[in-house]
Amino acid sequence: MRQGFGFWVKEDRIILLRAPLEGTHISYITAHPEEFHLTREEIQRVYDTYQEELHKEGKAREELIKRVSQEGWIRVRHYLGSHDYWSIQTYDTVRERKYIVDFVEWCLKNTIDNDPIMTLNDELHLFSYKDESKEIYDYMSGGVERFLSEHNAQGRNTRKHPRIVGGNSRGRT
Repeated sequence: MRQGFGFWVKEDRIILLRAPLEGTHISYITAHPEEFHLTREEIQRVYDTYQEELHKEGKAREELIKRVSQEGWIRVRHYLGSHDYWSIQTYDTVRERKYIVDFVEWCLKNTIDNDPIMTLNDELHLFSYKDESKEIYDYMSGGVERFLSEHNAQGRNTRKHPRIVGGNSRGRT
């Protein structure tokens, strides 16, 4: 399956990853460990535990993504192909719901290279590491539009709006 854009999101911060040019979520963690309150040594120890090469996508990657998600980081990837959908992984989707909603709204209002980031018909898959729950908002049942109608909170305009702070931020924000 082809990959589209990826993002790391934490509260009102967005880090854009343009696959394959700027790497994967795990390569961003290994290149910028301080942003995730990790050290290069901690990352290497996790890879050594699983006897995996640094930057590879395996068990070490999964452990590191779970670890940073516990600190509030949200992993987002747009998968392209015969099944086009957005994957949003958090430690706790209930705890991070407001930031997921903010991010989705930001994607609807902005473009990258003059192309829409997300549309109301796009499909969303939300996964929580905490309880291993999965929520699917498929395009046939309303996709992003249904997600927003179910989770759009009152008084939302009082919060900060997300902004790109890292990665390649070419595009309109």
